[in-house]
Amino acid sequence: MVQRFSDSPHAQVVPAVIAGRPGVSPIGTANPNTGSVANTQSSFALGAFASGINVQGSATAYTLQNTDYQGLILFDTSSAVAVTLNYAVGDNFTATILNIGSGAITLTPIAPPPDTVSPLYTVNGSSSLTLPSGAGCIVAFAQRQWYAYVGATFIPVVPATFNAIAGEWLRSYNALIGAFTASQPAFSDISGNLAAAQLPVGVPVVSFGAGAPSGSSTEGYCYFDTIPSPYSGYVYHSGAWHAFS
Repeated sequence: MVQRFSDSPHAQVVPAVIAGRPGVSPIGTANPNTGSVANTQSSFALGAFASGINVQGSATAYTLQNTDYQGLILFDTSSAVAVTLNYAVGDNFTATILNIGSGAITLTPIAPPPDTVSPLYTVNGSSSLTLPSGAGCIVAFAQRQWYAYVGATFIPVVPATFNAIAGEWLRSYNALIGAFTASQPAFSDISGNLAAAQLPVGVPVVSFGAGAPSGSSTEGYCYFDTIPSPYSGYVYHSGAWHAFS
């Protein structure tokens, strides 16, 4: 936004003029706030921009104005908010919109009458754009098109401390509020098969099959032959299979 004639400490700074915008951009000016008390909504020379912070608070409807140019608009309400992207601001308009409340903000472009629903007036190619709680965007208007940069939530969220709970595992994480949830896993949540070596000592392994068992196994292994009725049972003990009934 500024042009410097040299890199010396005393180089002259020339504020840039933006096409279609009367006056000088406040970005890069030497002293936007003067006097003993800082002016939070800085104003500039006659015909120049008046950029600052526009606190809408709990308002549920707002229409962008030319005075919002390069400014910051804050909404803080639990209700839904309707923001009109106003064609009357003219080309080369930019502003930042932040949602610090819990209600969603919907940005909707309008077109000049009588064509108030013209599909030519869109935001990022759509008829509207919604900002959830904690989100913000920079909007720009040029040639009947609105563009919004919504890179991420503007409020950095730090994950909340979550103490371990016996028998539970982390189930989900909400990046907007930094909260974890946990639950006790069900038996069906566990994958894989239990191996005999994983069983506690003294717990017999039981299996079923067609026909009598053959070959060697582990001590205490129980086997049931499913061909006869009732089943024939076997246990492996001291290196051999032993039938039991």
